[in-house]
Amino acid sequence: MITEKPYSNDKAICYLYVVFLIPILNRKILINKIYNMEVTWNNCTGDVWCDFNSLNLTHEHFNNMVGVYIIWSNRIVVRVGSGIIKDRIADHRNNNNITRYPNLKVTWASVSETYMQRVEAYLGNTLNPTVGERFPDVPPIQVNLPW
Repeated sequence: MITEKPYSNDKAICYLYVVFLIPILNRKILINKIYNMEVTWNNCTGDVWCDFNSLNLTHEHFNNMVGVYIIWSNRIVVRVGSGIIKDRIADHRNNNNITRYPNLKVTWASVSETYMQRVEAYLGNTLNPTVGERFPDVPPIQVNLPW
């Protein structure tokens, strides 16, 4: 009489793969399949770019807003980043490496925390800002640029 083990190692591995690994792999594949994203870049009243130093960060528009931002001077991209927009811009106002540039402008886009760092990675790699030497080491998501 031939008897088979009720649960062989091969079956256990197959079970683990189907129940645990496939959902994880599918989630990773779904996340990495997002290559492009359309964002809305904000500007100030009158459809003009906002002045970096005088932008009113206490305005209710900025309450709980997370996303990405770009700071530039004339044709030079000075800094890109992500996080809580009003906090990041306020911090950068105290950074002499940024404020030494004349006529600074800023724009920002609301991006969910799920994709924020990936969009920042794209902006950093694409725009090559003069301030900020490292960006998140994540697969970038391409977005439309504000210009």
